Amino acid sequence: MKNRTLVLLLTSLCLLTGLPLAAQTNPAVRLFPDEDPLTPDNLKLVWPATPGLRYEVRQSTNLQTWSTAPGYPAPASARAQQMPFQTTGSARFFQVRELDEQPPVILSQYPPDGGFAVPRYSDLTMQLSDATGINANSIRMTVGNLGTFSLTNAQLTFASGVLTFLNGGSVPLGGWGSNVVVTLVMADTLGFAVTNTATFTLEVQPQVVTNLFVFGSPQAQRTGQRIGNIPTAALAGSGPVPMGGGDPWTLELVASNRLELSYTNTAPGFVEGQYVCNLTPATTTDIFYRKVTSTSDNAGLKRLTLYTTDVPLAEILPEGSASLSPNSVIYQVTSNAIIRALAYKGVIPMGSIGVNTQKTLYDAGGVNLTLQEAKFLFTPTLALSFETHNFKLQRFAAELHGRLETAIVPRLTIAGALSDTKSFPLYANKLVVFVGYAGPLPVWLDFDFEVAAEVGYTLSASAVLTTGFRQNASLTFGVDYVKDRSPEL
Repeated sequence: MKNRTLVLLLTSLCLLTGLPLAAQTNPAVRLFPDEDPLTPDNLKLVWPATPGLRYEVRQSTNLQTWSTAPGYPAPASARAQQMPFQTTGSARFFQVRELDEQPPVILSQYPPDGGFAVPRYSDLTMQLSDATGINANSIRMTVGNLGTFSLTNAQLTFASGVLTFLNGGSVPLGGWGSNVVVTLVMADTLGFAVTNTATFTLEVQPQVVTNLFVFGSPQAQRTGQRIGNIPTAALAGSGPVPMGGGDPWTLELVASNRLELSYTNTAPGFVEGQYVCNLTPATTTDIFYRKVTSTSDNAGLKRLTLYTTDVPLAEILPEGSASLSPNSVIYQVTSNAIIRALAYKGVIPMGSIGVNTQKTLYDAGGVNLTLQEAKFLFTPTLALSFETHNFKLQRFAAELHGRLETAIVPRLTIAGALSDTKSFPLYANKLVVFVGYAGPLPVWLDFDFEVAAEVGYTLSASAVLTTGFRQNASLTFGVDYVKDRSPEL
């Protein structure tokens, strides 16, 4: 049997003064008075736990000799575990340890199990974890029809707990739209072994309308488009672009029903019925997928106007798919302006989500709601994929998953007969994500994240209510749509 030390809690109990004194308090393990009023000298040791795992409590009076507390090791049935004990008048020390009786686990992976629209030349990554360490020599990864790899192969690396299969960009993981099965065999240093299997679907072969013009693309630059010093200019590529015979022109205005271009000598050639989109937006309103309905050239002002109408992405991309991948780029937005690119390592950086303590949320009409303590922290990862077929959306999936830390202790004072529901915002953030390409088509995600809370009450008397909770857990929410499935959404 092996074990892992979680926390060392040193507690000095001095009954000569009649007061239990905590010489040291670790944030992960707490010492609380027993709730039984008939046993005021009793205490409880409380620590965070994972349901199903076994924890051992060891105790000592001198830090030299340790013994296991009666009844332990014991499996946890909830996210917290506790051990009541009675004060004795002498110093006592405790050590809480999780017994590692499980094989290594996969904390996260790309592509996810069940994912679709995965780029065919993607690298594969898995975040592995084990209490006592992973036996690197035990690792075997089978990738579809490409074969089985160990760490002796250059394509498979393992560092800082991350296992990576390097595709290299030369051999695809499989054919267009095919299913790929990845099997991982691994063991820890004490021999606990496990086999994990994941299946994902590769991107379908894209088919894009032939009369598509992408602003900011090399094609656009060869016709003469000039791109300013904006964060998304990096997507246009680096190095010189052959300019061809087109005169210089710029995209000056993006309005709801038109695009306005300024040019130097000769207007660039656009025609009715042409599809247009933008690779290099400066603001969120510059992200568009449209069809040109008519054109108007003001030769005196050197201004070309393209009158346009919005079209669904599936109209431009009859067949295709895309998903968030390590090649995606996240941009920060302020007042709709795209200001800078953020580092992307598989996690959408949402910042701190929360409210301050001692915050009065509502005070009117005889109702006062105050948070005496409040914490709401959520750091999610975002997964997003879609697929079109025959000009129609076939599949769409978006999921936010991450660690949620909460502490809510509200005080609600109500006077009189009242019944109402009040909502209030907690947090908002806005990002723009360049998902990637579906053929030549750039795919953008305009991402608004908002958290709101709602309180409802129905009382016909005066009351003062104070309650609360503290909880750390994982939170997942999202949407999953599959055409012709029951239910579709």
